[in-house]
Amino acid sequence: MNDHVLALSAEGTVLSADRIENGGNFAPFQTLSGIDEVANIDSYYEERPDYEERWIFLKKDGSVWKNTKALQGFEPISSLKDITAISKNIALKKDGTVWTWPKVFEKNATPSEVLSASQIQALSDIKIIKTNGSSNLAIDRQGRLWFWGETVTGYSDNTTYHNENTPVLLSGVKDVKDAFFAERSILALTTAGNVYVASLDGEKLPSNAPFTLIAKNIQSIKAGLRHVIMQKADGALWGWGVNKHAQLGIGDYEFLYSSPVPVQKPILVRLNGSPVSLSSGVITRNGQAFIPLRSVFDKLGAEIAYDFNNKIAKIDQSKAENHPVFLEINFKTSQAKVNGKAVNLTNPPFMVNGIGYLPLRLISETLGAKVDWIQKEDTIEITTK
Repeated sequence: MNDHVLALSAEGTVLSADRIENGGNFAPFQTLSGIDEVANIDSYYEERPDYEERWIFLKKDGSVWKNTKALQGFEPISSLKDITAISKNIALKKDGTVWTWPKVFEKNATPSEVLSASQIQALSDIKIIKTNGSSNLAIDRQGRLWFWGETVTGYSDNTTYHNENTPVLLSGVKDVKDAFFAERSILALTTAGNVYVASLDGEKLPSNAPFTLIAKNIQSIKAGLRHVIMQKADGALWGWGVNKHAQLGIGDYEFLYSSPVPVQKPILVRLNGSPVSLSSGVITRNGQAFIPLRSVFDKLGAEIAYDFNNKIAKIDQSKAENHPVFLEINFKTSQAKVNGKAVNLTNPPFMVNGIGYLPLRLISETLGAKVDWIQKEDTIEITTK
């Protein structure tokens, strides 16, 4: 969180590393004094009225503590005993009740105001709590899903958040095993392995909000802020949500996927028996493998030049004794030339985030190489003649 990284050991010791001033690196980890026997850690921002980072520690004895300033002091939150789970400023008690405490305070707030918690009366018999800091979920022991907190309307600079403090029982999904927030959506995983999604768009989330089935045979989910990765019963990984930074692993930077897409398997490339270091992974499109332009040609000692204005790559391996080649790739027109002659490609080369990708077939034809796909090992074997 900002300038601090905390790590928790199996023994319950908390370690802290601070960001080095005027740099992006962190100092070595040091044991954090004043707090021990910790079972879990979470964090959020408090407004007092300036924003301050706040760390929350669930101790093995069921008490909950938070730092008073920076990481120099720690005090328990009153009323929180026998706590089994924390999620930012929400806590779940062993008896199934849910408790919360404020994140916004007056500048001169008293210690009792800062360190007091209250029970959310509408919730009981709860087994799981989740929050993204503004919207909240709870799953009770009957597999029912509850929601309270913020929904949203508008986009960009016109975004408006609407808060509902009273938990709402969502009737559109049953037998819920786990639940998650991603982007403006709630995803619910049922005991049958189905994943349903409901939107948080609107001035409020009604109890009968519709849930749409988007995936089956899912055994577990991990969620980021704007996306999720789902693991199927057969071990395959699927992604859903925002893909702005390629976090879904599908091999592109398409901004959003509203339907699950398969995470591509990592593929090893070997050239004459030696692994090739790839600047980015192999991408599969239309059943054909594409590899980063520089990877194999760099390994072969080719000279590579790139015209950024015209999006043309020139690969000169004319000095090679066995198979001299001059290759020209136009990423604007998707045309390829080998030794000045045009080559027809079933699947054209492309750019992803500034990295040029070439179809493996082109390398095979260009270099006169033998290319084998070893499916059991997820390996591409390239052998030059």
